[in-house]
Amino acid sequence: MSIDSKKPCVLTIGNFDGVHKGHMALINTAVSFAHDKKYQSEFLAKHKELAQCFSSLSLEPQEMDARIITFSPHPRTILGSKTFAPLMHDDTRLAALKNLYADNIDFIPFNADFAEQSCEDFCKEMVQKYNMKMLFIGHDFRMGCDKAKEDTLREIGSRHGFCVHALKAVTLESHELPPQNKAEIQTPLIVSSTCVRGALQEGQVELAATMLGKPFSISGLVEHGAKRGGDLLGFPTANLKANFTVVPRDGVYATLCKILTPKYEEQIFLGVTNIGHNPTFGGSVKSIETYLLDFNDNLYGLPMEIAFIEFIRKEVKFNSVQELITQITADTNASRKILEEFQKA
Repeated sequence: MSIDSKKPCVLTIGNFDGVHKGHMALINTAVSFAHDKKYQSEFLAKHKELAQCFSSLSLEPQEMDARIITFSPHPRTILGSKTFAPLMHDDTRLAALKNLYADNIDFIPFNADFAEQSCEDFCKEMVQKYNMKMLFIGHDFRMGCDKAKEDTLREIGSRHGFCVHALKAVTLESHELPPQNKAEIQTPLIVSSTCVRGALQEGQVELAATMLGKPFSISGLVEHGAKRGGDLLGFPTANLKANFTVVPRDGVYATLCKILTPKYEEQIFLGVTNIGHNPTFGGSVKSIETYLLDFNDNLYGLPMEIAFIEFIRKEVKFNSVQELITQITADTNASRKILEEFQKA
């Protein structure tokens, strides 16, 4: 296999599910190392073992290509549960990764055959195909069917002409956590996709946003629902058919919404979103319904994105429709206050 580019390459590999603060730190380091010779020299001066590796390979500080390697679908859908849901869809992940200024982003198809590839075989391919000279990995990264760690990767690098550096975990201290999480979470908290997923499953969308660096969002098409929102309750809702990603726990949330069409480009609407089964009406099918405040238009069939700002309450069964209307009114007022304060911050 011939080398596609003569220019040496700094490569970073990962699932990058959610593109959270840990992922951003890793990729920003790799990109800075590749593009900035001064940063590269300073980084080598701080990491003696890496500097020794560069010296042994007769490498000098130089501008390199920065390349991101990631996988689709998420390896856990092949190696773990078939019902595993990622934090974001591939196109959303690609858009987030593009914002980090790497020269190239490659999505490698992950399947059972690929999963059988050894770490060394994969590294040899990266050297041959991309002229990899530097590999940045996360603190808990494992590669290949042999689940090779940093030490093994360094040994492989010494044989095939590249250096390896694992970044330390990105952590959150108590003062960085949302107020409601300070007492219940032991710090330092390691930022990870697993931790983000766990926060969402508990409805802790503010904690998830702290780890992600922005509010967690889902997207999909608006479809027809039970049509009770406007006709019966006086609160017409957009029923979202979400892409196959993680959905926060059942409950009511203050949300910020975008309608992803040219007509509404760059507009952000205040919303209150209910996730659940509509127990007041004996529902059995899970739905994601959003009432857009101060909005009156037909959204059926349009793509929409919902960003979760704050959990308001659990989903409960009410004794009457009037009780439900009263609670929705309270939820709407609460959401408006939360979102207006959020937008001012």
